[in-house]
Amino acid sequence: MIKVNSVEQEFIAGETLTELLVRLGFDPAKTVVELNREVVKRATYNDVKVPEGASLEVLNFVGGG
Repeated sequence: MIKVNSVEQEFIAGETLTELLVRLGFDPAKTVVELNREVVKRATYNDVKVPEGASLEVLNFVGGG
């Protein structure tokens, strides 16, 4: 299991951060992610594998006025 915004989610071995975000309905281009208390650079989302037991905080930017 992993935790995303304090909610337990299924762990899929080998899943990248981009794949996880898409699976959970986030747009990777509009998010900031903290993985185990470290901010992840958006340019590396395709390279970062989410480890089992990880804790993620995902901030999703929404436009408006």
